[in-house]
Amino acid sequence: MPCIRLETTETLTKEQQESLCAQLSKLCAETIGKSENYQMAIVRDGVTIFRAGKPGPAAFIEVRSIGGLTAEVNHELSEKLCSLLQKTLNINGERVSIIMMNIEGKNWGHNSTTYAGC
Repeated sequence: MPCIRLETTETLTKEQQESLCAQLSKLCAETIGKSENYQMAIVRDGVTIFRAGKPGPAAFIEVRSIGGLTAEVNHELSEKLCSLLQKTLNINGERVSIIMMNIEGKNWGHNSTTYAGC
């Protein structure tokens, strides 16, 4: 169950939000090697972010997964995500921060239970 959450300073239309969610969902699932059927993507726009003590176009991304995040995968995710944000939102990679975390299945709830066996 990967989850990717993007917060950005940029203001997006509903169509842009949905398009970006779809792109993030596919990119994350493919890179981690998980089915997109379990992928969750969240986009929150119009937030205030200071990077290096200054306002401006920026983004914060959080990726959580039950396994699948390794040093190699994380590096690839960072490259792909920064490239996507440069292309779609014109945000330079120097203004993007990304956190990638493996979560134990017992700590992830869904549909009245957890993924304890994953």
